[in-house]
Amino acid sequence: MSNINNFVGKNGKILIVDDEPYNTRVLKLKFENAGYKVVTASNGLDGLNKFKMEYPDVVITDIRMPVMTGWEMCLSLKESMKERRFLIIVITATIDNTERLWVNEINNANLVEKPISPNYLLTLVEDYLNEPA
Repeated sequence: MSNINNFVGKNGKILIVDDEPYNTRVLKLKFENAGYKVVTASNGLDGLNKFKMEYPDVVITDIRMPVMTGWEMCLSLKESMKERRFLIIVITATIDNTERLWVNEINNANLVEKPISPNYLLTLVEDYLNEPA
């Protein structure tokens, strides 16, 4: 029998950072229906503040947003990765080599090109959260 304390499972908290309300609503509904607690933010600065307050297990972020981009937010989150484990999923409409390189430099980060499949994102999250800690 496995030790349940080694798995985050459905107790996971997801932070969705996107300036498009429709995208945020769709993903929020998908993850809540799957049993996760979801926190949302409309730009990178708001996302960074909510990350510090909520301690999510997964951050799903768009790159191009007002106030602070997803890229800038992820750079700020890199320091937190030294203190605790969490997954970052970066979503973008077009993937250029610069974006691919900086995402590859971040531990526990995935790059997903739009249009996104909420089912695919759910699978990525569940695979990550169900790995032994």
